Amino acid sequence: MAGDDLPPLDTLRQTIQEKKQRIGEPPPDEAMSSKALAMRMGSDIIAGVVVGALLGYFLDEQLGTKPLFLSVLLLLGIAGGFLNMYRTYLRASAAEDATENHTEKNHQ
Repeated sequence: MAGDDLPPLDTLRQTIQEKKQRIGEPPPDEAMSSKALAMRMGSDIIAGVVVGALLGYFLDEQLGTKPLFLSVLLLLGIAGGFLNMYRTYLRASAAEDATENHTEKNHQ
């Protein structure tokens, strides 16, 4: 058959990835798109707030201390959400710097 002469698909993928790296295009997993980064940061904040509020509400219901745990854990959830958002920013910034350095080296 004519299709028997074709190279394996994995070999083609590897060749494409090598050529992309040679011309300076970052591999798909290295850099986040701006939309993905915004979604990740937003979900970090929302997750911290929701988890803190739900856990605080549950503890207040069980222990009979109505606003205490809700208030404290909500504030901790907000702080944790911002901390996660900051960490995501640092990772994305480092990946972007690495990509820029990679591109500059290939064009020199």
